[in-house]
Amino acid sequence: MEKFSKIIENIENGGYYKINATIELIVEAENSGEAGYLADSTLGSIEECSNYTIDLIEETDERISENKKEK
Repeated sequence: MEKFSKIIENIENGGYYKINATIELIVEAENSGEAGYLADSTLGSIEECSNYTIDLIEETDERISENKKEK
């Protein structure tokens, strides 16, 4: 059995934190509509994600494997 002061300490120390982050996805798709669908699917699958906005979809010559080598 826990002491009352320990229970109160655990309650007071716990909390929720909001994190804003920017992420860049590179997906292989035939057009921007399909790219948006893939991005929605990927971002929507993050359990802790409560909201997101896709700001821009543009065609690129970048590839995922190239990005990993550059880092």
